[in-house]
Amino acid sequence: MSLINQMLQDLDQRQAGEVQRALPNEVRPLPPSRRSSILPWVIAGGSIALTTAAVYFYLPLATQGEAAPVAAVVVSPPGIPTDEPPAVPSAGGSVPIAVPAPVPAPAAAEPMPLRLSDVLSMPQPRQSSIPQESRSAPLAKESPAVAPVPVTVPQAVPAKVVSGVAASVASKGETRDGPVHIEKTPLQATPQERAESEYRRGAALLAQGQLKSGMDALRSCLKVDGTHAAARQLLLKALLEQRSYDEARELLSEAVQLQPGRYQWAMTLARLQIEKGDAAGAWQSLQASMGAGANNADYQGLAGNVLQRLGNGKDAAEHYRAALRLSPNDGRWWIGLGLALESQGNGAEARTAFQTARASGSLTPEMAAFVEQRLR
Repeated sequence: MSLINQMLQDLDQRQAGEVQRALPNEVRPLPPSRRSSILPWVIAGGSIALTTAAVYFYLPLATQGEAAPVAAVVVSPPGIPTDEPPAVPSAGGSVPIAVPAPVPAPAAAEPMPLRLSDVLSMPQPRQSSIPQESRSAPLAKESPAVAPVPVTVPQAVPAKVVSGVAASVASKGETRDGPVHIEKTPLQATPQERAESEYRRGAALLAQGQLKSGMDALRSCLKVDGTHAAARQLLLKALLEQRSYDEARELLSEAVQLQPGRYQWAMTLARLQIEKGDAAGAWQSLQASMGAGANNADYQGLAGNVLQRLGNGKDAAEHYRAALRLSPNDGRWWIGLGLALESQGNGAEARTAFQTARASGSLTPEMAAFVEQRLR
């Protein structure tokens, strides 16, 4: 139709009226029309269709060729190097791989169009050993503008580490399926634990009325641990009840040497020694714990009494004053201070001390009678 239209236009331009009049009325040249711009698009569409068809038919053949080796990524645990070769995917499963980020093309370069002749002239690859499932996967187009898809790679323990652990276990003669032998070593009781056990046994025997066996158990406890205060106190009580004063003094003397900070032992020992008439021994016992009992009124008063028995009224008066500073209303120490002052010839001060003792109201009837006799 375009050729005929062109001819009619030429005839019209040459003013061929006679020829135009010879033509039927229905035949007239069309007015000149604008050149259509659809033709380049039609040509481009045809080229794209041919290229798509070639890729469609070529893709199955291309994937049958020998594929490039894919390196499986094995991430070792942190801090454990590994030289093991990458794991090869098995037929029944797939090994996750890391997709490398595509290298962006230079900005000035333009992509080269794929021609049908180039596609058909490509050499046919050989048969690939990749499973059919991998060949059927769609081919992703590389594009600089598309970010790489993150692939999570599971952390695998290197075979070298596993083999090393297995070798160490095998060297020790231990196997996973073999019997496990557990050796039980009885714990050895400490001296404190054994002493506590003997103390409890002795206390139980004494409560049952087995005096001898209970006392023997308490002695065994003190042989193991001489600082066991509860066992020593219980044994001392049993000895005093049995009137075994000699053993009681030995028991207390040992306690003062081992534990001088427990001034109560020194006070008890000093009283037993005074009853025996050993004032010098009593003063020696008190001196061993004088630092611990310096702030105790009874300890200071007992020291004043022992010194007064030894004839040292001056030092005795100082210890009585120390006791009164700690317990000013105790009439016993006022009486002791009065006697110590009388021994030094201070009658006036001694009388004042006796009057204060009478006014304290803490005297027993015997002490009150003694003070009245001194005040006459």
